[in-house]
Amino acid sequence: ASLPLAAGVVSYLALSMFPPGRLKVGRTQSLLQTYMHRRDLLVGWKTQSKWDAWSTLAIWLLAIAWSCCTCLLNSPGGVPETEDLAYLVGFVILATQIAAWTQCVLYVCRGLSAMVDRFCCRMADAPEILEAMQEWNILQAVLLKVSVSIEWSFMS
Repeated sequence: ASLPLAAGVVSYLALSMFPPGRLKVGRTQSLLQTYMHRRDLLVGWKTQSKWDAWSTLAIWLLAIAWSCCTCLLNSPGGVPETEDLAYLVGFVILATQIAAWTQCVLYVCRGLSAMVDRFCCRMADAPEILEAMQEWNILQAVLLKVSVSIEWSFMS
């Protein structure tokens, strides 16, 4: 049972170390922050992102604690065997990678939804068609650029 898990962990880590869009994430974050700063959305986005980060961390810690408890409870005499430890280490590595990717995508998607919400609220308050068309074109370009740069995470 541990050989397939070990092979899976090694291949997963080898493939995930250099995803195609990894270098684009930094540029995406700076693009989002520039747009958010211009629209006075940066503070709200960072506050929501902190909440998301703490929630993701809590879920990750619960999953790790549950896995550790299960490993210790299923071991004879309370001492885990080498196979159990290999399983636990593999689980911790995979859970950490998945939590990190989830947080990255959640961070970006939270920003994108805030931008669209802000645009809709501005249109409801003062619907000026010419200004709205220009603003929507800029927003659409930002959405496209960001979406292309994080699409690798959905393939992983």
